[in-house]
Amino acid sequence: MRHGTPSYVLLIDGDPTLHNAVAAACAALGAQLRFAPNLTAAIAPLIANHPAITHVLVGRAMPAADQEILAALLDETMQPPPRAIMLGGAWLAGLATLADASVANLTAALSPAPPLPGGQALPLTAGQAAAELFAGNIRMRFQPVVRAHDLHVAGLEALARLHSPSHGIIRPQNFLPALAAGGHGLAVAAIAAMRALFDIGRVNAVPNCYFSINLPLTTLFHPPAPHRARALCGIAGADVTRVVVEVLETVDRPDLASLGHALDRWRAQGFSTAIDDAGPGLPHWRELLKLPFDAVKLDGDMLRDGGNASLAAAITDAAHARGLFVVAEGVETADILARARAIGADALQGFYLSRPLPAAVLPAWLAQHQMRFEH
Repeated sequence: MRHGTPSYVLLIDGDPTLHNAVAAACAALGAQLRFAPNLTAAIAPLIANHPAITHVLVGRAMPAADQEILAALLDETMQPPPRAIMLGGAWLAGLATLADASVANLTAALSPAPPLPGGQALPLTAGQAAAELFAGNIRMRFQPVVRAHDLHVAGLEALARLHSPSHGIIRPQNFLPALAAGGHGLAVAAIAAMRALFDIGRVNAVPNCYFSINLPLTTLFHPPAPHRARALCGIAGADVTRVVVEVLETVDRPDLASLGHALDRWRAQGFSTAIDDAGPGLPHWRELLKLPFDAVKLDGDMLRDGGNASLAAAITDAAHARGLFVVAEGVETADILARARAIGADALQGFYLSRPLPAAVLPAWLAQHQMRFEH
């Protein structure tokens, strides 16, 4: 159905009558049916990023928490996201609703159609973004980082999204600039960090890994922030020595002496620190390496075809000379993975390994990742 490839329908429901109706509709369309009795069973085919899954049917009302997990999985893991249909009941982010499960209606619903957009197409205004933030609609995803030599999990990076009942799932580029312009930079950093730390405190399936959070310079320089973040780690049950603060906005070349003092304050509270997006967009990277950082993340564009692998190698060598840990971002193919290993990166992060995931899905991803790379 999609350019001649098979169409797979994933049905999440245990009702035999509905299963038979969907099977009949799939047979009428030449589609292939996959069945999962519940969300837990449905997670594996979704995080496998199977390119043929075109429709996801939910045949009964789900708990709100499961709705959020499923909406996040469809938005993050399936590109483009499949068409999602709920058979009766409401659905987060305005996904389609189909009350009648007759074969005729199901056949029409499963017919080829443009997938629903994943996330907000246009940026929010400052007022809209602030309203969503203070309504508590920040949610976190965690993207795994793996060791380069054996692909075992080394860390998880926390990434913010807005789950808006009126606007759908919104990516950072469509709400963070508006919040910063509205003077809410500290608030969004604090709320996102709080959500991430509480999620981290509940994630026990990935032992001995670090967790990274992104902070803008305004938050990094805020004198009380390191002490408050440490206290929050204690409340959330997160080990502060496993939390890495990734420094954003270094491209504008801040006062390096002030940045060094700020890093010292964070490190004094037990946090590690990392330079984000080191590459051609960060021309003063050599000066930054002299500051008390613990890690460097390489701009993912450098290792793509037509990128700048020689610069990536130079940054890696310079970082290693100072004892820093190097993470290669943007690992989207096996070829990029090989290039990252060739330049000596210590760890890898990118869609080839995993897309960002809700914390609740990480145990299932870990099991599948081990099957994928260890057999």
